[in-house]
Amino acid sequence: MKKDKFVAKLDDILNKIKKNLMYFFNKKYADDRKYPINFLKWVLEVTIKNKIIHSNKSSKDKEMVRRRRSRVYWIDFGKNIGSEFNDPHFCVVIKESQFTAIVVPLSSQKESTPDWKMSEDLIVPIGYLNDLPEKRKPSYALVNQITTVSKKRLSTFKYKGNYLKMKLTDQQMNLIDKTIMKLCVYKGKEER
Repeated sequence: MKKDKFVAKLDDILNKIKKNLMYFFNKKYADDRKYPINFLKWVLEVTIKNKIIHSNKSSKDKEMVRRRRSRVYWIDFGKNIGSEFNDPHFCVVIKESQFTAIVVPLSSQKESTPDWKMSEDLIVPIGYLNDLPEKRKPSYALVNQITTVSKKRLSTFKYKGNYLKMKLTDQQMNLIDKTIMKLCVYKGKEER
């Protein structure tokens, strides 16, 4: 494709994105009045990260790095739709393959617990992330949001200039494993 056609196509797509984001002008969406700006900041961040990954000749090596089971990593789940999990959070590795890892997002308990944390039996209270030095809050494993990601997405959490090697306990992993089993064998009303 010639550069002029590429630029024209890119401009067309960007104009459509702008038009769709203008729908949210002065509207509150997902507790975020600045959703269009925050969404575009996230898109910019993703494009920068992808440019870095693409320009790095050893990008396959980064995808093949070990991301062991029960280790906790920092990941940006992005800006998603509806009840999908959003934004940067901790996650725990359930299983890794050569280039990807199956992860379960982790979320801290808030003062006013939202309905989605109370009504789902696939959201497990796992207690504290023991490796956080301060400001610890009880955490939940959101098994209902289990997903597969590239291992390039998983970052070691940096706290006050130090990288923390965080890991869930065997007891916490057992709680998550039992809930994953519920997810796999769940028989809802429509299946009975």
